Amino acid sequence: QVKNIEVGFGGITITEIKISREAETAGQIDKVSVKAELLGFLKKDIAISDVVVQRPTLSVSINKKGQFLLPVAFPASRRDEKSDEKTTTRTSIRHIGIEEGRVKFSDRHVHPGVNVDFSNVKLDMENLQCPSAGEWTSYRLSGETEGHGRKGSIVITGKTDFKGESTKAKVVLKSIDL
Repeated sequence: QVKNIEVGFGGITITEIKISREAETAGQIDKVSVKAELLGFLKKDIAISDVVVQRPTLSVSINKKGQFLLPVAFPASRRDEKSDEKTTTRTSIRHIGIEEGRVKFSDRHVHPGVNVDFSNVKLDMENLQCPSAGEWTSYRLSGETEGHGRKGSIVITGKTDFKGESTKAKVVLKSIDL
């Protein structure tokens, strides 16, 4: 569900997005801004210079069977199918940012259940290609959580090669009990 979509020269802004899963609100986003690179259209590719997601709230959970429940369902992997590189439209995104995000995580697979609420979630991701061209996508993801009377933080920095399914990352936790 979307409240408003504005299309302007070189960009699109979408406001007040609600994401539902099984008749419940699984997420909401205040605003998404997308800025296109106009030269990409001349090459029949989709080139996006910037995607900024402001104040998203997402619910992620693991049910009693140990299955992840994400706000959206992803299509089944089709790794055996070969895509025609000549007819596939390549999409490149130079920068993806998330500002003032929140992730509510619930794990019902363990007893007793675990709930963690991450606030002030931020993401900066550079150089994302779809389909992946075998290039590294770098990122920095951070968030904060509160528990047992103190604030904790998590920072993940690294890079991922989605085509080769390789990741090099560093995780720093401060004041978080494991």
